Amino acid sequence: MNRATRGTAVLPINTDLSYYRGVNLVWKYIEEHLNDVGLAQVLFLSGKTDFLNQDRKRLIKTLREDKLI
Repeated sequence: MNRATRGTAVLPINTDLSYYRGVNLVWKYIEEHLNDVGLAQVLFLSGKTDFLNQDRKRLIKTLREDKLI
């Protein structure tokens, strides 16, 4: 949180705000799926991609199946 607010307690309107929102989405997902067996796999295999975006999820799966990444 300190990185996003730069110690001012006010969120700037720039990439840090996007970072802050993204981190909140990830933590919300983790809390909702805490007891899922495949949670660690989802987080590990997603890397830095947006695993909540179904289009990106399909793209990454296709690229992995074709051994392009």
